Formats: sequence, C-alpha cells, structure tokens
Amino acid sequence: MNDNINHPAHYTGVTAEIECIDIARHLNFQLGNAFKYVWRAGKKGGSAMELEDLKKALWYLQDSIEHGYNDFDKCDHIAEAITLLVTRDDDSLKANVLRNIAAQRVLAAAIGVRQMIEEREAAEK
Repeated sequence: MNDNINHPAHYTGVTAEIECIDIARHLNFQLGNAFKYVWRAGKKGGSAMELEDLKKALWYLQDSIEHGYNDFDKCDHIAEAITLLVTRDDDSLKANVLRNIAAQRVLAAAIGVRQMIEEREAAEK
C-alpha cells in the first residue's frame, strides 16, 4: 500500500529502507530541494511532470550559484555516502547528477540537469 503522507512512492529509492529525505536532510536548503526534484523526476506525475521537476531542480542549483548560498557547513558527507550506495550500479546521467548534488559539486550538477532538460525537450519535439 502506498502511503502518500509518510512514505510517498515517488520518494522511495532502490531499497524500501532509503528514501529521498534520508539523503536530503543532510544537505542545505538549496541542494536538498534540487536533490529532491531530480530524485522524483519522472516518478511523480509521470513523464508529464518530469521536465517541470528538472527545471525546479535547476532553479535551486542556479539560485545557489548566483546568490552564493553555498553554506556547505550545513551539509555533511552522509548524503554523499548514502547516494553512492543507492546509485552504485547506475551510470545514468540522473544518477551522476544526484551524486554531484550530494557531493556539493553544484556547477557539475547544474550542467547535468541542463543536459537532462535538453534531452527531454528534444524528445518531446
């Protein structure tokens, strides 16, 4: 049974024990939100919402870059370790973006999300 309040399906991961929040809570506000939107892209609302979620993720990454909200002291390495665990067998662009966000590589993550957006927009044409 899906519990949309406590354990929404679009935030679960490779295992039932690890959810998006388990990683995002170890990041600052901007990176946590970017991580969340990349994680759920294509899972919540299907492909119709995927592009919107990616654009939201990019907005948070760009906000972090443009306004210097890189308060990485609010981040810890637990996010990176858990992300490496849940994406260990995944070489997709999405997995690489999640790893970059968790490791606070904001510019690399933004480039990856832009690439994902361009691919989705090209596929829609």
